[in-house]
Amino acid sequence: MSCERSSENADKQTGNRTGLLSWWHRLRCDVCRRTFAVDRMIERGSAQMRATVAPPDSLARVLAAVGCAPSSQFYASDRATREALARSLALVGIGIFVTALATPQYPDSALFGGSQFTLKSAAGAAGFAALLGLFWYLKPVAAALLEGVPGLISYRKVCLIASAAGAAILWMVPLLNGHVSPPAAIALGIGLNAVLALASTILGGYLVEQAQRIGASGRLGAFHQAAGHLAGMAAPLLGFGAGHFVAPPVAATLLLGFGAVAAFLFPGSALVVHRPEGIKAQLTAIKQARELWQVALMLVLVVLPSNFDSLLHSQQVERGFTDAQHTQLNSIAQAATLVAILAYSVLCKRVRLQSLLPAGIIGNAVGTLLYLGYGDPIGFPTAIAIEILNGLAAALIMVTLFDLAVRAVPRQCAYLGYAILMSVHNLALSMSNVVTASLRLPFPSVVMLSALCSTFALAVVVRLPSALISRREGEPGSGSLPALPAV
Repeated sequence: MSCERSSENADKQTGNRTGLLSWWHRLRCDVCRRTFAVDRMIERGSAQMRATVAPPDSLARVLAAVGCAPSSQFYASDRATREALARSLALVGIGIFVTALATPQYPDSALFGGSQFTLKSAAGAAGFAALLGLFWYLKPVAAALLEGVPGLISYRKVCLIASAAGAAILWMVPLLNGHVSPPAAIALGIGLNAVLALASTILGGYLVEQAQRIGASGRLGAFHQAAGHLAGMAAPLLGFGAGHFVAPPVAATLLLGFGAVAAFLFPGSALVVHRPEGIKAQLTAIKQARELWQVALMLVLVVLPSNFDSLLHSQQVERGFTDAQHTQLNSIAQAATLVAILAYSVLCKRVRLQSLLPAGIIGNAVGTLLYLGYGDPIGFPTAIAIEILNGLAAALIMVTLFDLAVRAVPRQCAYLGYAILMSVHNLALSMSNVVTASLRLPFPSVVMLSALCSTFALAVVVRLPSALISRREGEPGSGSLPALPAV
């Protein structure tokens, strides 16, 4: 039985159905409530279909679903996707590895003014690292200019190559001029980080474009994280014991080599995407990206309480560990992280993010609590076990959050969205290191407080849109972008 007020004639007589009387009628009428719910569902579905670009192989999927043989275009599209993935993995992997390895904080911070700080103090070491990495927190400025200034995005390849060459030149300055004053050395380190942050911003925006185009946010995100951790493992080999003689020429050579790789692999033109014109329009579009800010809040809640590297180093010194043992523990933690990242690259195609996120948050808190073992006398084998278990747990949540971040970045603001999330991550990491090193609390209290605060991110998980976390990688819903133009 239908309701007369829901018919077309009755609607014309009563006027707008969203008035107070119509609302009261819908509240009491079961037929109108169901009709209204269906209309709203159709509206949301239509809006989602208009906002998401159809996958290029959608026709082949339909044919395969009804039992028809897919056309040759399906195999061509599949081959093109594999080629695009391989190309992106090679370029992003090499680029992230080189830019991370060449940051002054890694191989030899003493070349850039580190000796002027009380590096034996946990607070001094954390403060120096935060100061030197200033421009890693200002990446959104470069991204806003890159996407906001009309036509500048077309020169991103030139900017990437120029930043790699500029960083190589800056690395050689301390060797060419051995009498650099301490303030000038610190300024040189900050400038070097500025050009490296620009290169990282361009690579990150390119990664987001490719991941959204081919539906590989988990695999590309995992590879991005793996490249950074490989750099963390390789850096002590360059800087430990022979940094003044080995680090600058090796870093400069790697940067120039990456510039040559970028000239060959990086596309000359950007994807054909409707981008808001002007910096103000870019900022407005980002402001309206609710999912992006939810992911940023999760990064703050997970990362901000979790980093106490400088304080941990001091605790290891108190327990009698040498600098060589500290370096070995860091390398072991990085290796365990790589194992977890490799596992995630397979897991992301089988498990949904709505299951991985809570597990990663809880696992990260439990892994942090393992450092309570430093409250008592501890042997080196026990410290190794702690680093392995914590490395596995921490890597799961970080690579999951990076996968989520790639999905949440708006397509029309790929560079600015990525830069904002990575700047939030970098700033939270540095602030966490500084705050935990400055607290006048016992080390076990800091560990327990860090683990407890990181679990607050669970409150954000339940607020994330289901369309963002309820699918595995490769499932419909991720959308795609037009194919890349020829280089």
